[in-house]
Amino acid sequence: MIFLLALAACFEEELACTNFYAFSVTTTVVSVSGETLEGVVGSYSVDGGDSKPCEDFGKGNFVCGGEEAGHFAVTFEADGHVAQTQEVDVEADECHVIGEQLAFELDVAACTEEEVAAVIVNLSSDLSADAVLDNAWVSWQDPNTDMAPQPCDLTATDTFACGFESVGEMDIRAGADGHASELRGLTSVLTADECHVETQTLDLVLLATDC
Repeated sequence: MIFLLALAACFEEELACTNFYAFSVTTTVVSVSGETLEGVVGSYSVDGGDSKPCEDFGKGNFVCGGEEAGHFAVTFEADGHVAQTQEVDVEADECHVIGEQLAFELDVAACTEEEVAAVIVNLSSDLSADAVLDNAWVSWQDPNTDMAPQPCDLTATDTFACGFESVGEMDIRAGADGHASELRGLTSVLTADECHVETQTLDLVLLATDC
């Protein structure tokens, strides 16, 4: 009996782990709509600890953690899609973790009903950055059409919002009493989720005139 116990102990001592590095959680991430995902970001935490980034292996494949065991909370988000979190328990044997696999299908985010300005225009005078402009105004129009200039909305002192949800080329014109008018052209685009126009900021310094 003593001999058998000694023999078993020898076998236990001879157990050697490989140098293989085991991933804790591997994932695939796709859009439920079949769209190509942009701006995919993955993160995970173990047993409620600090958030850590998942590693992008390309083509929608990610790895979250290596040789870490415990209760995993894994979150993925992408442009224009609703973030999703899944949880899984990762166990380990005497040598390595026993990796788990997760599959994420992200839903397309619903667009909000708000109307977004294409351009926020901040006016100032070359006389002084703190000077309040008298009768300041800003308008916009599409130079490729015969539309009349449209007034922009005053949202704060010398700040205007222009072209709500307008996409494409825009001419911005601004002026104020005792100052020369200024014309600028720009092109507005949609956000990555194609829900709204991407707001740009335009700072215009109006030049004072003698008349």
